[in-house]
Amino acid sequence: LNQHSPYRYRLEELDVDIENFSLEQSFPVRLATNLNGSHVALELQFNIINGLQKLQIQTKHLNLVPFLPYFQDILPGKLGKGLLSTELLVTKHAEGFFAKGQVVFDDLDITLDLESPLHWNGVRISLDQDFLYRLLDQVVEIEKLYVDINGVQAGFKGKVLLAEPLQVAGEGSLKVPDLREISDLLPLELKEQVAVYGAAGNLDLLLHVQGPPTGLDVIQQAMLGVSDLQISIGDLRPALNGTINYSEGRLFGEQLKVDLNGQLLIVDLEAIKKIAAFPYLQLMVSSEKLNLDALLSTKNETPSSVAAAD
Repeated sequence: LNQHSPYRYRLEELDVDIENFSLEQSFPVRLATNLNGSHVALELQFNIINGLQKLQIQTKHLNLVPFLPYFQDILPGKLGKGLLSTELLVTKHAEGFFAKGQVVFDDLDITLDLESPLHWNGVRISLDQDFLYRLLDQVVEIEKLYVDINGVQAGFKGKVLLAEPLQVAGEGSLKVPDLREISDLLPLELKEQVAVYGAAGNLDLLLHVQGPPTGLDVIQQAMLGVSDLQISIGDLRPALNGTINYSEGRLFGEQLKVDLNGQLLIVDLEAIKKIAAFPYLQLMVSSEKLNLDALLSTKNETPSSVAAAD
């Protein structure tokens, strides 16, 4: 593949429609065509004096590979394949412009150029957005930003200040409906290493962020809901249920339920970052009845360990 030589592009069934042309009033310009076999449509609201007022873009499963020569330099790796579908509306505003709609990347094959290259195949990324970009003060007011990557959903509502230093403020979320399916998001090189743990369960994370997004300090508050979170560790497969909270440097969870091979533990935890290198951790575990024989492998027991257990 010669990245410096453009592909050949084929336009078919080109349709251009200009309605109510005027030197003083805004008028629509519509363009529709099949580009390399994919539907592409543009609708512009144009004013001779004030320029572009509105732009609507529609594409359906547009193959991205033929356009690589034009954006390869900004990619952090290589794109093997991918399809683009869009339904976007951009409208001029007194302070800047509104942008609203969806962008969907299907069947992505990506390789990141790292010291040990990582490869993803068959990934689907969907973005649903609604925001106002204010040009004068370089602020993006985000009413809605949802990202769905193979079923893992992230969202944000708030403001982003693009001027130096970059600042964010708002509410974020992350939903993982089933950890067993998240393996599809892992690079092919890591899937086998993670598969042995058999992770399963649901995660629901809510965040309040404010400040420069340069580290974890941007998180002011957080709440993580965990439902039937399971992982295999040897012969054990513990399951965790409950809610873990974070606020102003304090991590805490009350009445967390841990199922250890059918035995229920109740866990309270608290962690406070008093000194940067030495956080304080308090963990309280209770159980009505705990059978160690069911947890410990008898084949590894020695007489002394049996006596100690007695």
